[in-house]
Amino acid sequence: MKSSETLVLLFVPLTMILAGCATKVESKAPPPAPIVEVSEAAPSDADIYAEYPAQTYARNMVDVRGRVEGYI
Repeated sequence: MKSSETLVLLFVPLTMILAGCATKVESKAPPPAPIVEVSEAAPSDADIYAEYPAQTYARNMVDVRGRVEGYI
């Protein structure tokens, strides 16, 4: 091993250990619960329909031909 590789192998774990120890975790109380609006749901009938004006077209025109004799 080269001396630079040895230095890197020692420096990286040491840096990670020191970085983990450097920060202090302060225990804080959790924030208060948010204020929410509550409403009750009631079952009811709902008409579900929609009308969309549109026009369809065929992008590719193909011929459908039977390869056998008889009815398909």
